[in-house]
Amino acid sequence: MSTRVVDRVEDWDERSFTGGYRELHDLADGEFSGVVRAGGAELSMTKGVVVGVQQGDIEDFADARGTMYDSPSPALPLLAVMQERGGEVRDEFYSEKTSISDVDSNSRRTSSAATTTSSTRPAAR
Repeated sequence: MSTRVVDRVEDWDERSFTGGYRELHDLADGEFSGVVRAGGAELSMTKGVVVGVQQGDIEDFADARGTMYDSPSPALPLLAVMQERGGEVRDEFYSEKTSISDVDSNSRRTSSAATTTSSTRPAAR
């Protein structure tokens, strides 16, 4: 199972997009969170704010027709853009193979070790 948001967008509720810029303005006014795909370009919005345009430019949506995907959470479109832009994965806390209780236990252990270490350091002068 993929943890990349962009791979799961098509599982979100979808509806047609036919209004070009006017419809984008309406989506912004309605604080839409999701992805709009048209002609190969993909526009991501979080709470009505455009957070990224992939495989195209904003101009590609001027008179565009396509599909809108409503995000189940406002954070997901931004996460999709971040994942598409790439970058180094610094840590992973959860996977389908690791239970939440194991992650929590490990996180608490790591957190308490960091607290103990920082509290036993001498004060800087």
